Amino acid sequence: MRTFIRKIEFPVCEIESNVREIKKQVDCLRAKFNYDNTSLDFFNWLDDKVDLISKVSKTEVRFNYLVIQNEMDRLYKLDPTITGYNITFDFVKTNDPFRAKFNLLISKTN
Repeated sequence: MRTFIRKIEFPVCEIESNVREIKKQVDCLRAKFNYDNTSLDFFNWLDDKVDLISKVSKTEVRFNYLVIQNEMDRLYKLDPTITGYNITFDFVKTNDPFRAKFNLLISKTN
């Protein structure tokens, strides 16, 4: 029998692969316990939830945050003494921008 629980870290791009593996495991268990209606109901419920995870993983994010993340990483490699980033994030190009401002402290100890 396959390993039922594995603790692994995986990037977002591997979610679909993990979803397929979970569905295979559910199918194996469904075949093994196909005589029990309560179990079949649970497996159907589980399939629905895993399908939802799959749909969410395919949904486009609101913006390409990886561009920002990669630029932050690049700048930190150039100067590891920096203590933060000042980012201006506009979603409409205008000569007279009206921006909200917020500060965010993300500490490794949080």
